[in-house]
Amino acid sequence: MKRILHIIAIVLLAVSCSKVDDSKTEVITLDKVVKSAASALEENLYLLEVSLSGGGYTVNIAVKSTELSLKNGIYEIGKDGCEASFNDGYIDRNVSGGDIEISSDGGSYDIRISAKSRNTQFDFRYRGAVEFSSFQGTVIRNCSISSAAMGQTMKYSIYLPVDYSSGESFPVLYLLHGYGDENNAWLDKGNLAEIAHKHEQNGGQQMIVVCPDGLTTFYYDSPETKFKTYFFEELVPAIEMTYKVKKDKYSRAVAGLSMGGYGTLYYGLGNPEMFCYAYACSAAIQMTGMPSLYDLARKADPATLPGITLEMGTEDWVTGNGADFHNTLSSLGINHEYIARSGVHDWKFWQECLPKVLNRCAEAFED
Repeated sequence: MKRILHIIAIVLLAVSCSKVDDSKTEVITLDKVVKSAASALEENLYLLEVSLSGGGYTVNIAVKSTELSLKNGIYEIGKDGCEASFNDGYIDRNVSGGDIEISSDGGSYDIRISAKSRNTQFDFRYRGAVEFSSFQGTVIRNCSISSAAMGQTMKYSIYLPVDYSSGESFPVLYLLHGYGDENNAWLDKGNLAEIAHKHEQNGGQQMIVVCPDGLTTFYYDSPETKFKTYFFEELVPAIEMTYKVKKDKYSRAVAGLSMGGYGTLYYGLGNPEMFCYAYACSAAIQMTGMPSLYDLARKADPATLPGITLEMGTEDWVTGNGADFHNTLSSLGINHEYIARSGVHDWKFWQECLPKVLNRCAEAFED
């Protein structure tokens, strides 16, 4: 018996020691600032966002500050505006916990990021300068709505233009993500804030941009999910109640990519009373088991429809449907713009779409 107890004790000690050893993680060195940007949350309060890369990783962090510089301290990820995410060279990883420790010496920073993703610990470190020379509108991430239609809490992120605090109301663009992404995709992968800021600097009409989390719903009502009901009966009213938004059709537009391109056309053709423009990028046009965009187009009154743009990459796997749908719209007398250019189904293509999306919507909005 004593021998058995002795063996058990040795095994337990070995397991305990192995757990301690497994908790040690290699520190991944980040050596390049990919981008940095500051946005005003309110007077004398800023959201500072930094993307750092190195060792095959790209890490995105965001913290609040009362100055246009990172302040010393330890910030808990997921609390008080502190956010983090990273790409490991293959996939984008959300962070479920951890902290960001920042210390500075003159113009140089020592940034340590301890992040937990999918039950795995990752430690990153950057030492060097970070400058916030670009100033843009306000980005608010992961706002929530308790949805009766969806039976759960739904999220959205929002971009408020640089002059939002002026007191005037602004037109609004609902920007839809693709399959497998979420409400921060256009911000993190599409460079929404930077492109919107450049649009404003070039004299483009300022607008509010709402990025809802569409999950994998394709933005319509199915037996399992009622996203369209949520969108029109809960999300739009909540946005118009919470923010300084113009509330008429001629101040509201919709755009999106892939799955979001389908949603854009589905809403634009099916609810023309709601939008003045619909801009679909790399749209998933013909999907089995879902409402047919062709049927919606055939039933639509061309005189009532919003402006429509279809933009497709000539090397994209969905472009065949795009060209066919373009021909169908033309045969039905539905006025629209069709852009076919070199590109594939990726974020490089969609980043290049976004300035045109903003310009077309700005042209359609009534002053």
